[in-house]
Amino acid sequence: MNNSDIVMAFPAYAGGKFISNCLCLSKHCLPMYEGFDFTKVNDYEYRLDTVLKTLPHSINMDKWQTYEFGEHDMSSKFYKTAKSMNLRCFRTMHSFNARVLSDWDPCEIVKLIHYNKFRKLAYSLKKANKNDLRSDEDRINYNQVAGAEWPTYEEMVACGFDTRKLHKDYSKILIDEVNEYYPIGKTLYSMHLFDQSTIFDKELFLNEMSNLYLNLNLDDYDRKLTCIFHEKYATLHYIT
Repeated sequence: MNNSDIVMAFPAYAGGKFISNCLCLSKHCLPMYEGFDFTKVNDYEYRLDTVLKTLPHSINMDKWQTYEFGEHDMSSKFYKTAKSMNLRCFRTMHSFNARVLSDWDPCEIVKLIHYNKFRKLAYSLKKANKNDLRSDEDRINYNQVAGAEWPTYEEMVACGFDTRKLHKDYSKILIDEVNEYYPIGKTLYSMHLFDQSTIFDKELFLNEMSNLYLNLNLDDYDRKLTCIFHEKYATLHYIT
């Protein structure tokens, strides 16, 4: 079983921590919850109860960060214990960061795509700060650097800005040019895409999560427990 760690790539408010917590329903993964009982690694109900701790009461949505699990510290006893048990841990990357990937090598990347609708919703409920949420920022940045022959912005979104995943053939010269601005395509890291728009449809979401488990070689996807967690998360965000 692959025990490499997982780097979650997503912008703020896109729901990436929720996706990693869904993965932590697997006995092969570990949430950054220092109170986690290592003797219950194989207890799936305990895992569900653990990740449910990240969901605040609806009246406390503006305090959501106090409920959210933190980040794994590779020098900590907690992390070292996890690795001695071949458990997979998580790290957040809000934008491409070669240093993070190098520090966590070997690792795999899970990148959220199609998250703008949910991101606007989450921001409207949480409002942890007063910064404007520029959901079109990626498009603006892309249009500023894209050449005339480059893939469309929609194509790049669909492939997670990973040129290795483009469904259309482009010249090596052009791909090299794109990779100068979006370098994930010239790395050797495996990257798995997760369509966050599926969060609005329970069945689509459960299928998307099942595929992510398969792509990460996690062999214990529990549709029932994931459904329970999704329903509670969706209710908290007024998703029906």
